[in-house]
Amino acid sequence: MTVSHGVGRWTGRLGVLALLLGGCVVPAMNTDDSASPDASTPGVPGSLELLPATTEASSLPVESFSVRIGAIRFVGDRGSEFDPGIDDVGLVSIGTTETEISIGDVAPALYSAVQLTLAAAPAEAGQPVLELRLALTHGQTLVIATLAPISLTARCEHGAVVNTTDAVSIGVDFSLGQAVLQVLEYTLPAPDASGVIRVDETTAPAAIADFRSELAEHIHAECGPDTI
Repeated sequence: MTVSHGVGRWTGRLGVLALLLGGCVVPAMNTDDSASPDASTPGVPGSLELLPATTEASSLPVESFSVRIGAIRFVGDRGSEFDPGIDDVGLVSIGTTETEISIGDVAPALYSAVQLTLAAAPAEAGQPVLELRLALTHGQTLVIATLAPISLTARCEHGAVVNTTDAVSIGVDFSLGQAVLQVLEYTLPAPDASGVIRVDETTAPAAIADFRSELAEHIHAECGPDTI
Protein backbone atom coordinates (compact mmCIF):
# COMPACT_ATOMS: atom_id res chain seq x y z
CA MET A 1 0.00 0.00 0.00
CA THR A 2 1.36 3.45 -0.96
CA VAL A 3 1.58 5.94 1.92
CA SER A 4 1.57 9.65 1.12
CA HIS A 5 4.33 11.95 2.35
CA GLY A 6 1.78 13.83 4.43
CA VAL A 7 0.86 10.72 6.35
CA GLY A 8 4.57 9.95 6.77
CA ARG A 9 5.19 13.36 8.35
CA TRP A 10 2.25 12.81 10.73
CA THR A 11 3.63 9.40 11.69
CA GLY A 12 7.05 10.88 12.39
CA ARG A 13 5.59 13.65 14.53
CA LEU A 14 3.51 11.15 16.51
CA GLY A 15 6.66 9.11 17.11
CA VAL A 16 8.48 12.15 18.48
CA LEU A 17 5.49 13.02 20.63
CA ALA A 18 5.44 9.47 22.03
CA LEU A 19 9.09 9.84 23.06
CA LEU A 20 8.40 13.20 24.71
CA LEU A 21 5.55 11.66 26.68
CA GLY A 22 7.89 9.08 28.15
CA GLY A 23 6.83 6.09 26.09
CA CYS A 24 3.04 6.59 26.33
CA VAL A 25 1.19 4.90 23.48
CA VAL A 26 -0.49 7.30 21.07
CA PRO A 27 -3.33 5.81 18.97
CA ALA A 28 -2.66 5.72 15.27
CA MET A 29 -4.84 7.83 12.99
CA ASN A 30 -7.27 6.06 10.68
CA THR A 31 -6.38 7.26 7.21
CA ASP A 32 -8.35 4.58 5.34
CA ASP A 33 -11.31 6.30 3.71
CA SER A 34 -12.50 3.09 2.03
CA ALA A 35 -14.39 2.05 5.18
CA SER A 36 -16.84 4.95 4.75
CA PRO A 37 -18.06 5.02 1.13
CA ASP A 38 -19.96 8.13 0.14
CA ALA A 39 -23.50 8.29 -1.18
CA SER A 40 -22.27 7.90 -4.77
CA THR A 41 -21.02 4.33 -4.18
CA PRO A 42 -22.61 2.12 -6.87
CA GLY A 43 -25.35 -0.15 -5.57
CA VAL A 44 -26.14 -3.78 -6.26
CA PRO A 45 -29.52 -5.56 -6.41
CA GLY A 46 -31.00 -6.18 -2.97
CA SER A 47 -33.83 -8.44 -1.87
CA LEU A 48 -35.57 -9.63 1.27
CA GLU A 49 -36.39 -13.32 1.54
CA LEU A 50 -39.32 -14.08 3.86
CA LEU A 51 -38.73 -17.67 4.96
CA PRO A 52 -41.54 -20.27 5.04
CA ALA A 53 -43.98 -19.90 7.94
CA THR A 54 -43.85 -22.74 10.47
CA THR A 55 -44.75 -23.20 14.13
CA GLU A 56 -42.29 -26.08 14.72
CA ALA A 57 -45.26 -28.16 15.87
CA SER A 58 -46.70 -30.80 13.54
CA SER A 59 -49.96 -30.68 15.48
CA LEU A 60 -50.47 -27.04 14.44
CA PRO A 61 -49.97 -26.87 10.67
CA VAL A 62 -50.04 -23.42 9.12
CA GLU A 63 -52.97 -22.88 6.78
CA SER A 64 -51.90 -19.38 5.80
CA PHE A 65 -49.74 -16.52 7.00
CA SER A 66 -49.83 -12.97 5.69
CA VAL A 67 -48.41 -9.58 6.65
CA ARG A 68 -48.97 -6.02 5.52
CA ILE A 69 -45.57 -4.35 5.21
CA GLY A 70 -45.39 -0.59 5.45
CA ALA A 71 -41.59 -0.36 5.23
CA ILE A 72 -38.42 -2.45 4.95
CA ARG A 73 -34.97 -1.18 5.91
CA PHE A 74 -31.61 -2.95 5.79
CA VAL A 75 -29.56 -1.72 8.76
CA GLY A 76 -25.95 -1.01 7.77
CA ASP A 77 -22.83 0.46 9.32
CA ARG A 78 -22.83 3.70 7.31
CA GLY A 79 -25.55 5.55 9.23
CA SER A 80 -29.33 5.43 8.99
CA GLU A 81 -29.41 8.00 6.17
CA PHE A 82 -27.73 5.41 3.91
CA ASP A 83 -29.86 2.40 4.95
CA PRO A 84 -31.55 1.05 1.80
CA GLY A 85 -35.18 -0.01 1.77
CA ILE A 86 -38.64 0.51 0.36
CA ASP A 87 -42.02 1.71 1.62
CA ASP A 88 -45.64 0.71 1.05
CA VAL A 89 -45.01 -2.93 0.13
CA GLY A 90 -48.56 -3.94 0.97
CA LEU A 91 -50.05 -7.38 1.61
CA VAL A 92 -47.59 -10.27 1.37
CA SER A 93 -48.61 -13.92 1.70
CA ILE A 94 -45.93 -16.18 3.12
CA GLY A 95 -46.44 -19.81 2.21
CA THR A 96 -44.35 -22.97 2.27
CA THR A 97 -41.60 -21.53 0.07
CA GLU A 98 -39.49 -18.39 0.33
CA THR A 99 -41.15 -15.13 -0.68
CA GLU A 100 -38.78 -12.64 -2.31
CA ILE A 101 -39.22 -8.86 -2.18
CA SER A 102 -36.92 -6.63 -4.21
CA ILE A 103 -35.76 -3.50 -2.39
CA GLY A 104 -33.76 -1.92 -5.22
CA ASP A 105 -30.10 -0.91 -5.09
CA VAL A 106 -28.03 -1.68 -1.99
CA ALA A 107 -24.63 -0.07 -1.47
CA PRO A 108 -21.69 -2.28 -0.40
CA ALA A 109 -21.52 -2.18 3.41
CA LEU A 110 -21.86 -4.32 6.48
CA TYR A 111 -25.53 -5.14 7.13
CA SER A 112 -26.51 -6.73 10.41
CA ALA A 113 -30.29 -6.42 10.70
CA VAL A 114 -33.57 -5.81 8.91
CA GLN A 115 -36.23 -3.46 10.22
CA LEU A 116 -39.81 -4.30 9.26
CA THR A 117 -42.75 -2.02 9.88
CA LEU A 118 -46.03 -3.90 9.68
CA ALA A 119 -48.81 -1.41 9.02
CA ALA A 120 -51.92 -1.14 6.88
CA ALA A 121 -52.16 1.53 4.21
CA PRO A 122 -54.87 4.19 4.69
CA ALA A 123 -57.04 2.45 2.10
CA GLU A 124 -56.78 -0.77 4.14
CA ALA A 125 -57.52 0.76 7.55
CA GLY A 126 -59.00 -1.83 9.91
CA GLN A 127 -57.34 -4.77 8.18
CA PRO A 128 -54.87 -6.91 10.17
CA VAL A 129 -51.18 -6.15 9.74
CA LEU A 130 -50.49 -9.82 10.49
CA GLU A 131 -52.80 -12.81 10.23
CA LEU A 132 -51.87 -16.41 10.98
CA ARG A 133 -54.29 -19.30 10.42
CA LEU A 134 -53.56 -22.64 12.09
CA ALA A 135 -55.43 -25.92 11.62
CA LEU A 136 -56.69 -27.42 14.86
CA THR A 137 -58.33 -30.76 15.56
CA HIS A 138 -62.04 -31.42 14.98
CA GLY A 139 -62.07 -29.19 11.92
CA GLN A 140 -61.45 -25.98 13.84
CA THR A 141 -59.15 -23.15 12.79
CA LEU A 142 -57.19 -20.81 15.09
CA VAL A 143 -56.80 -17.32 13.63
CA ILE A 144 -54.28 -15.01 15.30
CA ALA A 145 -54.54 -11.47 13.97
CA THR A 146 -53.16 -8.13 15.07
CA LEU A 147 -54.44 -4.83 13.71
CA ALA A 148 -52.11 -2.37 15.43
CA PRO A 149 -48.90 -1.42 13.59
CA ILE A 150 -45.76 -3.09 14.89
CA SER A 151 -42.06 -2.47 14.29
CA LEU A 152 -39.82 -5.54 14.22
CA THR A 153 -36.04 -5.75 14.07
CA ALA A 154 -34.63 -9.03 12.76
CA ARG A 155 -30.96 -9.23 13.73
CA CYS A 156 -28.34 -11.44 12.13
CA GLU A 157 -27.17 -14.27 14.36
CA HIS A 158 -24.22 -15.53 12.30
CA GLY A 159 -22.26 -12.78 10.63
CA ALA A 160 -23.47 -10.21 8.17
CA VAL A 161 -23.17 -9.16 4.54
CA VAL A 162 -19.83 -7.39 4.00
CA ASN A 163 -18.42 -5.55 0.96
CA THR A 164 -21.09 -6.78 -1.42
CA THR A 165 -20.08 -6.88 -5.07
CA ASP A 166 -22.81 -9.05 -6.61
CA ALA A 167 -26.14 -8.88 -4.77
CA VAL A 168 -27.58 -8.70 -1.27
CA SER A 169 -30.22 -11.18 -0.11
CA ILE A 170 -31.19 -11.29 3.56
CA GLY A 171 -33.65 -13.85 4.89
CA VAL A 172 -36.12 -13.17 7.69
CA ASP A 173 -37.67 -15.89 9.82
CA PHE A 174 -40.67 -14.83 11.90
CA SER A 175 -40.06 -17.78 14.29
CA LEU A 176 -43.74 -18.15 15.15
CA GLY A 177 -43.42 -21.14 17.48
CA GLN A 178 -42.92 -19.36 20.80
CA ALA A 179 -45.47 -16.69 19.96
CA VAL A 180 -48.14 -19.29 19.20
CA LEU A 181 -47.35 -21.27 22.34
CA GLN A 182 -47.78 -18.07 24.37
CA VAL A 183 -51.29 -17.62 22.93
CA LEU A 184 -52.22 -21.21 23.77
CA GLU A 185 -51.49 -20.49 27.44
CA TYR A 186 -54.65 -18.39 27.54
CA THR A 187 -58.31 -19.42 27.63
CA LEU A 188 -59.28 -18.85 24.02
CA PRO A 189 -62.56 -17.42 22.74
CA ALA A 190 -65.26 -19.86 21.71
CA PRO A 191 -65.31 -20.87 18.03
CA ASP A 192 -67.84 -19.24 15.76
CA ALA A 193 -70.40 -21.15 13.71
CA SER A 194 -67.76 -22.09 11.10
CA GLY A 195 -65.32 -23.42 13.71
CA VAL A 196 -62.97 -20.40 13.68
CA ILE A 197 -61.39 -19.31 16.96
CA ARG A 198 -60.26 -15.73 16.48
CA VAL A 199 -57.61 -14.12 18.69
CA ASP A 200 -57.12 -10.38 18.20
CA GLU A 201 -57.03 -7.11 20.15
CA THR A 202 -60.79 -7.24 20.70
CA THR A 203 -61.44 -10.90 21.53
CA ALA A 204 -58.28 -11.63 23.54
CA PRO A 205 -56.21 -8.46 24.16
CA ALA A 206 -53.83 -10.01 26.71
CA ALA A 207 -53.09 -13.01 24.48
CA ILE A 208 -52.42 -10.87 21.42
CA ALA A 209 -50.19 -8.52 23.44
CA ASP A 210 -48.03 -11.48 24.48
CA PHE A 211 -48.04 -12.80 20.91
CA ARG A 212 -46.68 -9.47 19.64
CA SER A 213 -44.04 -9.40 22.37
CA GLU A 214 -42.83 -12.93 21.60
CA LEU A 215 -42.84 -12.20 17.88
CA ALA A 216 -40.60 -9.16 18.38
CA GLU A 217 -38.24 -11.14 20.61
CA HIS A 218 -37.75 -14.20 18.40
CA ILE A 219 -37.77 -12.85 14.85
CA HIS A 220 -34.30 -13.14 13.33
CA ALA A 221 -32.40 -12.59 10.11
CA GLU A 222 -30.12 -14.81 8.07
CA CYS A 223 -27.40 -12.77 6.40
CA GLY A 224 -24.25 -14.80 6.63
CA PRO A 225 -21.27 -15.09 4.28
CA ASP A 226 -23.23 -17.16 1.75
CA THR A 227 -25.10 -14.00 0.75
CA ILE A 228 -21.98 -12.01 -0.10
